[in-house]
Amino acid sequence: MNRFMPKALIIRIGRLGDTVLTTAAVDVIRRHLGEDAQIDYAASEGSSAAMLSLDQRIRHVYPVRHRRLPWPMSPGARALRRASRAAPYDLVVNLELGGDCDHYVQFVRHKRWLGPPHQFIARSRDEHRVDAEKKVYATVAESDVLREAAPRLKLPELPVIEDLPVGQPYVVVNPTFSGVSRRGYRGHRAWPLEHWATLIRRVHQELNLVCAVNAMGSETGLVADLLRLPGAISMAGASLEELLGTVAGARAVVSVDTGTMHLAAALNRPVIALFGPSLPRVMGPYPPAGRDHLVLATDLSCQPCFGTAHQKSCPVNRCMQQLLPERVFGALQRQLQSTV
Repeated sequence: MNRFMPKALIIRIGRLGDTVLTTAAVDVIRRHLGEDAQIDYAASEGSSAAMLSLDQRIRHVYPVRHRRLPWPMSPGARALRRASRAAPYDLVVNLELGGDCDHYVQFVRHKRWLGPPHQFIARSRDEHRVDAEKKVYATVAESDVLREAAPRLKLPELPVIEDLPVGQPYVVVNPTFSGVSRRGYRGHRAWPLEHWATLIRRVHQELNLVCAVNAMGSETGLVADLLRLPGAISMAGASLEELLGTVAGARAVVSVDTGTMHLAAALNRPVIALFGPSLPRVMGPYPPAGRDHLVLATDLSCQPCFGTAHQKSCPVNRCMQQLLPERVFGALQRQLQSTV
């Protein structure tokens, strides 16, 4: 006879980086319900759901196309409804703090529900997203467990991109981010390509390391000049498994504010995060005081300006242009020396 195994569901219908941040809840829930607890997710279809499906702590992922899509129109939500009717969840943790998934409470059968609509979570403008989400499940965690909880992925051994020299250490650099290839889109978070080129050259010439340049297949044209540099290896077109495997094996990851930055931190890789208009204390690597994570910014008087009229009117993105490659290279060099 099989002994009872408690079940929990985490709800977060977001992009890859947002989804990575929610994994801080997984180990907290397992501590509360027991290490044999079965953890399911309702997550965005595509890369978010695929990444969670690889995590060895997650039993099942229900892919949802849009968080506001009425559940009868979503195959993933309908499957979740059927499964919870057959076996109600012992615990549901809704990390959609904006209210978009409040209606899930009506069709996911459960014994206990944490988060909206039963809880209103007050969020400070200066509060990291992970810390805001911890308020949802704080009642089921001891204070030390909650304090130490951080995004984490537990993955099997995964392949790296084929062009990496076997056995040679490397650095992952991530110049692109969501929306950067959209026509007419202004890349406020972008670090100038000439700065990336200087960094890649110095890493190759002075540190004798190759740089795996991450970009989606549609973004290859944006980084074409970087890929022609000695020591640059393209990750464009890599599968999700190859992306995860390559990031997990890197000596360090240098990234603008994007999901790859959060992936690297969750995979326990040293991260150098380049920030301009956005708030690193809200969306930077977590934990913010992590020994191996470093946020670099220029700290201009107008910074940060994300979501303000000043951001829209700024003609040149001085905050990113004035973050010089010499400073980033020096930080990377020190980081590599400290994590040998």
